Amino acid sequence: MHGASHPHTAYAAQASQDGVVLELTTDKAQYSAGDTIEGRAIVTNTNSFAIEDVTLDAILPAGLDSSLSGQSLDAASLASGESLTLDFTARVPADTKPADLGNNTTPGQSSGLAKTYDEAVAGALLVFAVLVASILVLAYSRKKIKGRHGLFTLALLLAFALPISVSVPSPEAFAGESSLSAKENITVKGEAYELEAQASYTMPLQTKDFSFSKIKASQPYNPLAEAEFALTLEDGSVRTATSGSGGTVSFTDIPFGTHSLVETKAPAGYHLGTSTYTITVSARGVNIDGQPIEQATIGNMPLLKSDEPTIDATPAGSSTISGDGVPYATVYVLLPDRPYYCDPVQVDGSGKWTVHVAGNPLQNDEPITAYQVEKDKNPSDAVVQSVG
Repeated sequence: MHGASHPHTAYAAQASQDGVVLELTTDKAQYSAGDTIEGRAIVTNTNSFAIEDVTLDAILPAGLDSSLSGQSLDAASLASGESLTLDFTARVPADTKPADLGNNTTPGQSSGLAKTYDEAVAGALLVFAVLVASILVLAYSRKKIKGRHGLFTLALLLAFALPISVSVPSPEAFAGESSLSAKENITVKGEAYELEAQASYTMPLQTKDFSFSKIKASQPYNPLAEAEFALTLEDGSVRTATSGSGGTVSFTDIPFGTHSLVETKAPAGYHLGTSTYTITVSARGVNIDGQPIEQATIGNMPLLKSDEPTIDATPAGSSTISGDGVPYATVYVLLPDRPYYCDPVQVDGSGKWTVHVAGNPLQNDEPITAYQVEKDKNPSDAVVQSVG
């Protein structure tokens, strides 16, 4: 899709974004009456994937005798590394004065080129309309406003009208469409003018799948299941995933961009991870905090087991059970021979706890089971003792 030979002694301008590069070159920088401007515009896709709906346009100062020739100026798509080239020529008329070459632009002929507007003409028309309206208003009210008052009113209306300028926006771009321009300054008959190349294109939605391993911290071969994660995308939407029996956490169809990942639920018996990870998805791959996702593992520290409580000797006929524990831990007491549980109780600051037994008093040899749970720890082993 490349065109003819490149203009000799090229003067160049370049712009790039989204992996798309636009170049504008001319054969020289200064032109006289009767000279021919030879230029070339090239748009190149440097991405590893195709871009779509590509158009290319050269925009010249008004007043030039312009004719564009060469390859087609639009393409359904540009594959990775492919270019679209536009070669153009424009002749500087011998009888044209520098003042006749306006900086308003004239697009070269192109299939589906964007329409351009002369903002100065639009502004002048609006000012003229305001002036006409002002005169009509003044004429209508001349019987009430006379002499100097009438002149003052006209001057006031002119003062408001003259500063008005209008910027006519370009047509609204289609969703997903992007544009890029490169500008080069040239001199024509001693006056400075601007050449411009414009390219438009559509970046297709790009996504990737990725996964990482959830493990027991410091033990890479001990995968953890049932860990839950939330991935917040750039657009604010949230994707969730849970680690499977092999510890693998997988996300699919994640769009290119920078996203954030957090653990929302830890596996039973493990601390919840508190880190926020940055996930970057691009044509080059997926990174987590700057490292390839393929090398990533996220570990959880296991919760430590709580210390066992002690149970004081409990005589038959008693309605309370007491013992020692870790201050401010919670003690759970079970009576296996009864169809209900005792209410859990908190150990006081001195390390003592007491549970009241509902119903009948305790019987001789009745079993008592107790275990303790400290903050951020797993439950202790159960302690069993008999009444009497």
